[in-house]
Amino acid sequence: MEQYWLGHRERLRLRAEKDGLEALRPHEILELVLFYAVPRADVAEVARALVGAMGSPQAVFHAPRDALLAVPGVTRAMADWLMLTGEMIDAYSVIEPGDQLRIWRYRDLLGFLSGRWRSVPAPQCWMIYTDYDDRLMTYTVVCDSLHWADSLCTREMIEEALALQARHAFMILFIGAERLELSQEDRDSLVSLARTLRAIDVELMDCVLVGEQGFYSLSVEGGMELVHRESPLPALHERYCAWEEQLDGGFVPDMEADDEEFDGE
Repeated sequence: MEQYWLGHRERLRLRAEKDGLEALRPHEILELVLFYAVPRADVAEVARALVGAMGSPQAVFHAPRDALLAVPGVTRAMADWLMLTGEMIDAYSVIEPGDQLRIWRYRDLLGFLSGRWRSVPAPQCWMIYTDYDDRLMTYTVVCDSLHWADSLCTREMIEEALALQARHAFMILFIGAERLELSQEDRDSLVSLARTLRAIDVELMDCVLVGEQGFYSLSVEGGMELVHRESPLPALHERYCAWEEQLDGGFVPDMEADDEEFDGE
């Protein structure tokens, strides 16, 4: 896996974090976006070519695929990623901060899942990402199985967290089984994933198992004790696990009757 923290890419990313996009030149903004479509190759020249052809990053993000592909060096993967970025910009531009779901505690995560879990075909693995203000950024299907610890799935999770510049992550495992439990091997893999995410400043907050009887939080139950103990932000995990009522080992029964109460949107 590429070492994202070295060289030009890291310097550009740190400049954007420290000074904002306003401090970057137009082609550098496109470079920053293309880093996640092209993990290793130099994209400076193609970024300059795009600005030269379209005039601005805004025009690039809203250009049709044929126009993007006409620019020398642009691949279909780059074009698709730039178009998707434009769609995300448009979608988020109409969302007020107060309208975004905040996953502040475990109860908030249950509210988000309560209206969705019955329609998910198990087995399936999701990752949910939130920003520094605990606001929902996106949720994505990692795989249509429970083999989330495979190297390819892990790489995709890391790359998406980097692309989003996420701060918190939540794993949701739709097991589709009566017994909600995680093997010791998967628990060990979860610790490894948490360490990898923490290397890019993303905190893995929870792994929630969803089955026929409801929900089971490893964080609330204590199954992520090692992850929490290694975290530089122990208070963050304590806040997340707190709830007005004591949960029985992190388990929440069938919430069909409580869907309206828990609807977090």
